[in-house]
Amino acid sequence: MYPLTGMPDTKLTTDEFWSDYFEAMEDKPLHPLYQRLDPLLTPGWKALELGCGIGHGVAHLLARGLEV
Repeated sequence: MYPLTGMPDTKLTTDEFWSDYFEAMEDKPLHPLYQRLDPLLTPGWKALELGCGIGHGVAHLLARGLEV
């Protein structure tokens, strides 16, 4: 079982794995840390987002006016 997605540990091609991973992760909610960070963020600031997910955090920071 893959730990992040709960998908069975089967032999998939790289393309199959990433397609399945993105599909499983796309409906996951934004990490709760952003609720605490949002009041501290100022549009125009620069941010380095290291979540290594499918881009939810990056999209959120961009929508708040940050350079990511």
